[in-house]
Amino acid sequence: MRSIDDCLTDESSLWRYMSLEHYASLIRKRAVYHPRADRFDDAFEGFLPSAQVRTPGVPDDFIDPGEGLCAPMSRSRLLASTDPEALELAQFHRLLSYVSCWHRAEHESDAMWRLYAKNTDGVAIVTTVSKLAGEVRKYEALQRELNDGLPFNSFTPKLSDVIYVAPVGTVESEDLLFYKRSAYRYEQEMRLVVTHKLRLRRHEWWLPVELGSFLVRVVVHPEAGGAEIRKVNEISCGAGVTVQRSDLVSGVPDWDRVKEKAREEVEKFCKVTEKYPILFPKLPPGDPNEE
Repeated sequence: MRSIDDCLTDESSLWRYMSLEHYASLIRKRAVYHPRADRFDDAFEGFLPSAQVRTPGVPDDFIDPGEGLCAPMSRSRLLASTDPEALELAQFHRLLSYVSCWHRAEHESDAMWRLYAKNTDGVAIVTTVSKLAGEVRKYEALQRELNDGLPFNSFTPKLSDVIYVAPVGTVESEDLLFYKRSAYRYEQEMRLVVTHKLRLRRHEWWLPVELGSFLVRVVVHPEAGGAEIRKVNEISCGAGVTVQRSDLVSGVPDWDRVKEKAREEVEKFCKVTEKYPILFPKLPPGDPNEE
């Protein structure tokens, strides 16, 4: 796993595809949404089918404030991933971890649009690994300053690429959420996983960001028309972000106009062909195409 410091010099692009509603929340809150790991649709998140899991090794003299703020273990050990205790440990980490998922690529992806921003008013935000790591470092420093007197580390971030090969050896329990089944390899995913012990029982966590410097650009949906583009611009007004058309329709001045023009041409062609019945061959009895 990479450390946050390793990521501070990585200028690779990160994409996050989302609905217009989620984008509006990001702009309004000036923060990036992180759902708790147990809220994901994939029931296998954080569980390993074939590996050993190393427990975190909580010292015997650790002072537990009585709120379940330490892992339910008293010493470091290895567990088979199918053991009840390992399954309990995996669920424990899911309940304490907040995750944001990013597509690492230099160009936008048609597949990601279709999966995560299905409506034509969806957007993709673009940042870099170093910018995301920098915002995490700022928040971490603030948490350290505000909670200096706590007897435990309340905030632990990790930023790394997802591993799509099923592990066979030993996996640290806090890294469980960085493993996914190989069927998801196409996502080219990088994750920020945050363990935030001061947000017990909360379903979400938001990472504050400086929008103008954090967002390299905002890309509107490839099939967005004028109305959708205006909505995105209205939401972005005053946030200091750059809104761009999708590269997938680069060179097309107005998608709505193109589609309307194509419909007009089809109608003209149909009217011409109606004058020449000979152009329409006879169909056999019972043919499903016969009107």
